[in-house]
Amino acid sequence: MGYTKDQLLAHLQKLKIDFTCYDHPVVLTVEEQAKHVGHLGGALSKNLLLKDKKHRLYVISALAGTKVDMKILSQRLGLGKGGLRMAPEENLLEVLQVPLGCVTPFALINESASAVSLLLDQGFKSKQSCYFHPLTNDVTIGMKLNWFIEIIVIPLRSAPLVRHLVRVLSPLELLGLTLPRQAYHNPLFYQGLGHPMLRQHMQN
Repeated sequence: MGYTKDQLLAHLQKLKIDFTCYDHPVVLTVEEQAKHVGHLGGALSKNLLLKDKKHRLYVISALAGTKVDMKILSQRLGLGKGGLRMAPEENLLEVLQVPLGCVTPFALINESASAVSLLLDQGFKSKQSCYFHPLTNDVTIGMKLNWFIEIIVIPLRSAPLVRHLVRVLSPLELLGLTLPRQAYHNPLFYQGLGHPMLRQHMQN
């Protein structure tokens, strides 16, 4: 059984993370979400679950205005032009353990998602605050970017070979991948990307 929204929020409170919850109607797109929390400023994100030909899964967390070109991203990951596609809904339910419209980096705390790779838009670095769904799409939580970095990015980077920030600026340009291509074929890269450390960090 995966984490619930209330369990996630309880863990954030236990870690003394300063965050704010914003209740709103169910939203299925970042455009709908922006109608309710877009006036707050900060980084709204679109979050996608992608799958490659070897059935490896990737959560892509990109700024709302970032163009995610899956063909280019696939090539940069060494997967060929058609190596990435949208993951089926059953992967959302069984791996991330969230319903449609609720993909979020916070889903990676679930044991079932320990082998999922996180690709984070480097554009987040220019934002002071960020907003994500806490495993359900009728609530948005906002926090300072430094808190998000502490509970998500730092635990991931503490694993071997993990530092991957993705920014797609146009169909012809992909910036920010800081791993050499061959690193993506190293088994260590796919062994949870530090997610067990993330879970331990949140449970302490």
